[in-house]
Amino acid sequence: MHAARPRFTPSARKQTDLLARFVQAATHGDLDGLVALLASDAELHTDGGGKAPALPNLVHGAANIARAILDGMANFAPKTFVTRLVEINGEPGFVSYFNGKPAIALVLHISDDSVQKIFAISNPAKLARLPGAPS
Repeated sequence: MHAARPRFTPSARKQTDLLARFVQAATHGDLDGLVALLASDAELHTDGGGKAPALPNLVHGAANIARAILDGMANFAPKTFVTRLVEINGEPGFVSYFNGKPAIALVLHISDDSVQKIFAISNPAKLARLPGAPS
């Protein structure tokens, strides 16, 4: 029988630092940097609402998630986008804007000083509720 060890939520400062390092690694194509921030059993959930790019299945594992994120950045992210660190539903995250409008929001569930789950929302109906890009 496998006994799960208790997980803890790091301080807000540690979460913000991890989020900033995540954004840095993702926007600079740093595969090893992303893998280092993800739990080995991490999960990536995507929601395009059938109207925006999204993965058809849940992605498991740090290396698979890092590759999926970098592939998405290379194939779908506009070259000129603005990223803003935010709190979404009480969790650390970021919103990437294109032409002043939200293009994708990522919410990170952080525990034990690593990213456990990522929720990537590109569904335009859900992004419409977010404010526009800061000026």
